Amino acid sequence: MVYKKALEYCKKSGIFDLINESNAIIVGFSGGADSTVLLSFFDNLREDFPEISLIAAHVNHMIRGDEADRDEAFCKGFCLERG
Repeated sequence: MVYKKALEYCKKSGIFDLINESNAIIVGFSGGADSTVLLSFFDNLREDFPEISLIAAHVNHMIRGDEADRDEAFCKGFCLERG
């Protein structure tokens, strides 16, 4: 249900007009809840729009020690599971 609402918003707002076959969607992916949901939305979107290239961008600044390493490991695993 949330996916359908987000999809309708993207259609009405013109977000899809910014995406064409030569573009990729790059999502800043921290591993937190917000960026995980956003990346999941665009990943699900690829089922309906297979021409979309999706890139997850994660930066480990190595400032938060083990916590930052866990975030990085989560992001890698999340992306590997989804190809």
